[in-house]
Order: sequence, then structure tokens, then C-alpha cells
Amino acid sequence: MSPHRDARTVSLSDPEEFLLPTSLAVLFATVSMTLVPALVLVWGWRRGFFRDLDGQSRVIFDVRDWQLVRPWESTAERLDRALSHGTPLAPTPGEWGGAGADESAR
Repeated sequence: MSPHRDARTVSLSDPEEFLLPTSLAVLFATVSMTLVPALVLVWGWRRGFFRDLDGQSRVIFDVRDWQLVRPWESTAERLDRALSHGTPLAPTPGEWGGAGADESAR
């Protein structure tokens, strides 16, 4: 196709003018990275894996995790968590804000 021809005057007899500007590998990768995850998402939705997201987000915490003192919490948040989960506990080094609690252990 010459650079001066209008796109509306292209004839259907020249197949090179209708080629997709992509390779088969790019096309396959695009389909596999969009269609396959979409199908997995639909399958998971139909199986009910997304019904109780709040409960699923809490299952990774132990009872002690909910009781640890978090230095970034406000007093109201700390009291609310204390009522829900019990008396707050001081964190050990490496837990929720206890990273620098014991420098002599190094």
C-alpha cells in the first residue's frame, strides 16, 4: 500500500494489506493471559470462593495476633480491639512494632 493511498480505497484482493500487526506468539500470550484468568475467576465465583472475603482475610491471624499492641493505633481503636479480643499484649522482637524492642539480642 503506498503511503499516499486512502484507506477507504483499499481493494480486498491484496491480502497483505489486511494482516494483523502482531505475531502468533504475541496473540497466543495475550489470549492466555486474559482469557484463562477470566475463566478461572468465573469458575471461582461460581464455586463460591468469594462469598466470605472478610472471614477469609481473618483466618490467617492467630488469637495472639489480634491482642498485640500496635503503636500506630489510636486509643479508640486499641480499646475497641481490647473489647473484641482481650487485653493487649506487648510485642516481642519481630512482631507488629516490636522490631527494635531488644537491641542487645544481636
